[in-house]
Amino acid sequence: MAEYLHEEISRLDGYVKKAGKPRAGLVPLALTKDCEVVWGLQRIPLGTLQGKQMTDYDDEVERQRRLLCDSVLGTLAFVHPRFVEMAVKRVGRAIKTYWTNLKSTSGVEVLKNIVTQSSTRLYGPTSYGRRDEKTDIAKIDKSITAEIEVAKARIDMWFIELDKTPLNVPKLMSLYDFFYCKVLPTVGPTPTEKSRIDLKAKTWRPDWYEQTGPRGRVDAAGKKDVKTTNSPGLLSDTFTIPKPGAAFARCGVEKGQMKLQPRNRGWEMFTVNAKTMNDEFKTHLATHNLPFSASASGTTSTLFLAAEAFASISTFPVVEQKQYLLACVVYLVSGGMHTCDEVFWTGKNIGLLTHPHQYLEGLPSNFTSSIDGEKWQTEFWDIVRPDFKTVRGAPHRQMKTKQVAK
Repeated sequence: MAEYLHEEISRLDGYVKKAGKPRAGLVPLALTKDCEVVWGLQRIPLGTLQGKQMTDYDDEVERQRRLLCDSVLGTLAFVHPRFVEMAVKRVGRAIKTYWTNLKSTSGVEVLKNIVTQSSTRLYGPTSYGRRDEKTDIAKIDKSITAEIEVAKARIDMWFIELDKTPLNVPKLMSLYDFFYCKVLPTVGPTPTEKSRIDLKAKTWRPDWYEQTGPRGRVDAAGKKDVKTTNSPGLLSDTFTIPKPGAAFARCGVEKGQMKLQPRNRGWEMFTVNAKTMNDEFKTHLATHNLPFSASASGTTSTLFLAAEAFASISTFPVVEQKQYLLACVVYLVSGGMHTCDEVFWTGKNIGLLTHPHQYLEGLPSNFTSSIDGEKWQTEFWDIVRPDFKTVRGAPHRQMKTKQVAK
């Protein structure tokens, strides 16, 4: 059963455990030294619980809690791919069928070009979900020597991921994005594929996604010197909240599962430029006190357009479309390129949710109704609750001051 911590100033530790989730009207007041939220009434000002060795829950703590919430969600779905497997495999099988047809009709130059372009996409040295080129080459049967057959064998190998257990979601999502962004333009879409793309592209990938200014991001100073990290999601050594790793443990992510493929992250590579940012997106970030990683997710749009071109994802049951959106979270948020809000903003364009800063509407029911999903919701109820309101500027959250005798 879910439990939460309610403030109890008379107690030595400052709180008492209660069953269930915090009722409406209670707000997050502080974090314990183990990064658990203590809830209470709105009237309690900042500083009330500082004497209990707690961290005040202010707007900066809220932003870091959201980044932690995103990171745990992405990592949970990464280590438990059953939550996204049905949709990911359905799209993958359609792209594999496309490849099978292409393989039988394409000449050597087309296939060699596909392999060449994969060097910076599927084999990028700091990419998330990348393949190991030396390993792939070593697995090709040495009796195969013709260039066209070598190329076919190499590409065939990419689709073996569909049959592996557990499913490596980042590898597959990287492959789907590659086929849409590189392979399809090289070969040329069929009339059916083109009509599917044309019908959705304007809505799913609006014009400002292609424009540097409205994206609202610039390269970070020293971008070329960004170091690879294997930290999960968007975790950073700049966090000031206590023991973020404890939240992973309470959600069932073991310590060994927190080390992901070393990679470069959008979180370090970009900084925000609010002056040129799309007005609607900028207002959204400010209104809900949202952190910025790399702007509204363009990769989410290309992943959905790939799924539409090859598999007609708009005809999938909604739960499977949301599974695919969660797979985008696995790829882009556990990888550290985007926040959940930036992925869900594109999910709003697609029509899967209406409030990107809230989570439950955009997540598949097979996750939200699971034990893992319940643990995650309980841990981050301060962020995922449907009645979420940012603590920024709330009148009850002013710093407590001493009364001076007159």
